[in-house]
Amino acid sequence: MFVSLQGCLSQISGCWEEERVALLQLKHFFHDPNSLQDWVEGDQHNNSDCCQWGSVSCNKSTGRVTRLDLPNTRDRELRESYLNASLFSAFRQLQSLDLSNNSIAGFVENKGSDNLLRLSNLESLDLGYNMFNNNIFSSLGALSSLEYLYLIDNGLKGVVDVSGLDSLYNLEYLDMSNNEIGKLIFPKGLRGLKYLYLKNISIHDGSSLLLSLVSIPSLKTLDLSYNNFSEMTTTQEYLHNFTNLETLWLDGSSLHISLLQSIVVLTSPSELWMRICQVNGVLGSQEYLNNFTNVERLTLDGSSLHISLLQFIGAFTSLNSLSMRSCQLNGILDFQGSDWLSRMNNLEYLDLEKNMFNNSILSSLDALSSLKQLHLNDNRLKGIVDVPDSLNNLEVMDMSNNEIDKFIFRKGLKKLENLYLQNVSIDDGISILLHSLASLPSLRMLDLSLNNFSDSITTQDGSSLAHVDFTSLDNLILQNCQLYGTSSFQDLLNFTSLMYLYMDNTTLDISFFKIGMMPSLHTLSLTNCKLQGSLSNQDLPNLKNLKSLSMDYTSLDLGFLQMIGLMTSLETLSLINCGLQSTLLLEDSGVIPKFLNHQQYLQILELSNNNLTGGFPNWLLENKTELYYLGLANNLLGGYLSIHSQMNLTKLDISNNFFQGHIPKEVAEYLPSLDTLNFSGNHFDGSIPSSIGDMNSLQSLDLSYNNLSGEIPEHLAEGCTSLTVLVLSNNKLRGKIFSAKFNLTNLNDITIEW
Repeated sequence: MFVSLQGCLSQISGCWEEERVALLQLKHFFHDPNSLQDWVEGDQHNNSDCCQWGSVSCNKSTGRVTRLDLPNTRDRELRESYLNASLFSAFRQLQSLDLSNNSIAGFVENKGSDNLLRLSNLESLDLGYNMFNNNIFSSLGALSSLEYLYLIDNGLKGVVDVSGLDSLYNLEYLDMSNNEIGKLIFPKGLRGLKYLYLKNISIHDGSSLLLSLVSIPSLKTLDLSYNNFSEMTTTQEYLHNFTNLETLWLDGSSLHISLLQSIVVLTSPSELWMRICQVNGVLGSQEYLNNFTNVERLTLDGSSLHISLLQFIGAFTSLNSLSMRSCQLNGILDFQGSDWLSRMNNLEYLDLEKNMFNNSILSSLDALSSLKQLHLNDNRLKGIVDVPDSLNNLEVMDMSNNEIDKFIFRKGLKKLENLYLQNVSIDDGISILLHSLASLPSLRMLDLSLNNFSDSITTQDGSSLAHVDFTSLDNLILQNCQLYGTSSFQDLLNFTSLMYLYMDNTTLDISFFKIGMMPSLHTLSLTNCKLQGSLSNQDLPNLKNLKSLSMDYTSLDLGFLQMIGLMTSLETLSLINCGLQSTLLLEDSGVIPKFLNHQQYLQILELSNNNLTGGFPNWLLENKTELYYLGLANNLLGGYLSIHSQMNLTKLDISNNFFQGHIPKEVAEYLPSLDTLNFSGNHFDGSIPSSIGDMNSLQSLDLSYNNLSGEIPEHLAEGCTSLTVLVLSNNKLRGKIFSAKFNLTNLNDITIEW
């Protein structure tokens, strides 16, 4: 039997030798000591496997390099340089190459495009943010498998002839944005091009540009944003080929309305984006408007619109999404009239945020029976607002930031699920407002933030309010409010189905708002609240379904803390800066509260900034097998650190306390799942445990402001491959910063001075 090993002899430790050598030569070109630090020379005993290097991906079967991600790799202080393209000839199975933002000005003479011929499998090439000029196209014509090409911000100027790409029949995506192109010449060979991005290319002759694109019949997405088309003479003959166009971007451009009239002859795109546009001219003949039958999404946010353009919009008979935020529109939109928008029977999304509409806009919306989302926030709605009940498919409505005194909600709004009424200046009490919402049987989420509610159980005519059950409401947001009254409004309103209650930054009269009467509550957030009355007087043990409780920066009494011990289903408990030390001195000398023994399902515990005393609470790790986040920063905890094993803990923060002695060498063994470890601001001494290098999930490590000495362990620099943040400053460390086996390829934030 004969077994051939031909070709395998050059493959060492999973990496082809010729490719490893080529990569090391590439590293020399980039000449940046802070980049590619794991690209190192091997030796006869320990050959480096380039497939394990950062920025390199290989085929698992062949060991060949298939992807090189080298953006922003070259030293920025170096001037532009020319790349020896022959360095890539070794990568015969390379499929993706990213060389963006490396100050590459071109290829070395006689070592350029001919050496790219071997990259016959290359599908994606990113040369963006370099200094190539118009000659780059002739260097790329041999890459027959290329599908994606990025030439963003590359010094392309004047007349740009793309004919060098004529043989790239597989090219689907081309981005030449942010260049100073005066004129474009496209070849006929790019008939498969589907996505073309020409943002901010300085072309002023829009007619010439459109004419140059007629040889690309497969275009689905065309981005012409941030251009100033001063010349736009319309000739329909050369636009007939754009039959596949689906998305057209014209954001940030100065346009003449004749351009829009020209586009009408296309088989209309389904999406048209014209945000922050200056549309000049007056719509003339409307004979072509009926051709706009396929546009489904139109976005005009921040654009300056002439009234004739509103008539233009009326031709979009298939429109289901219309956004005109911040367009300085006012008055009445005649949705029922014959001139514009009267045929928009399919409109489901309408965003008129930040305009100047008054109450009359509501009557204009009466005909939009298909509408599902309506955004009228930040307009000039005032006084009594009557929402038409013909909007019987409406699911989301936002009327925030208007000066509304009273709402009238009709019974026709049976599908309304989400209602946003932030900062609406309502004079009525919250009970009266909620009674007006009782006609909305599907209401699930209600946001009443940034309002000041006094309360009354009677209407203005003196009649008493009837009892109402909010059986569908499960999410109530009352952040940044003032809530007070003479009696509990829950005597009239039933919130038995409420699951999420957010009342952060709110002044709250406890006797007025009885949280204990919400048995389905899952999440309760009372961060930074001013509480009038005692929470201990509420029947909080009824909250047997409560999973998350956040009361950061809210003063708590001892009775309430004892009640927390009865909330046995808690998974998240956050009590940052709640004055626990002064409260717990009455019972337990300010140590970690032992009532936490009862929360067997706790996953997140945050007790920072409470002046708690004592040692590290190992009993928490012993009893809380599901705990994965423990925050004890900025307390008065101290002593020698002894850690109990907790396999699920991923985040541990004991910064700014008074722990001393050595960092336990068992930290990696006992806490193997940690991704965040913060021991900063303590009194630890001795060396950094080498075992930290075994924590291959660790992403952030902060040991700063201690008394640590010695060198950075070689095993840490080699083993913590997931590390992105490393802070070791203000210690007594010495020696080399990192060894030759540095493998922290994901590191993007490092502070190590001492």
